[in-house]
Amino acid sequence: MALADESVKGFHIARAVARIRLAESTDRLLMAASLNTDFVQRYFTNELRTVSQPTWNIKQIIETTIILPPLALQQEFARRVGAVEKLKAAQRTALAEQDALFATLQHRSFQGEL
Repeated sequence: MALADESVKGFHIARAVARIRLAESTDRLLMAASLNTDFVQRYFTNELRTVSQPTWNIKQIIETTIILPPLALQQEFARRVGAVEKLKAAQRTALAEQDALFATLQHRSFQGEL
């Protein structure tokens, strides 16, 4: 599952890919999080129709139970997800910088420069 934005508008969709258009009263981040829950993923797994490659059909996706709180709560959820994603990105950057610093110190140490 992936979130698509306006930058992919007009792209062709492969046969095994479905585009789900949401009502304006549904926040896309909440829907993505809902579709990725263990509950929904187990439902999808139990409903798989296996031929040569496991696939779901649109009817199964449409029939999936998703709890939708009021739009204001959905937007608050999306705001919090955005804040967490920013923190995760900052942590990844800090970790990469620490790794680079450690590699530099390790290299200098083995060269006898420390």
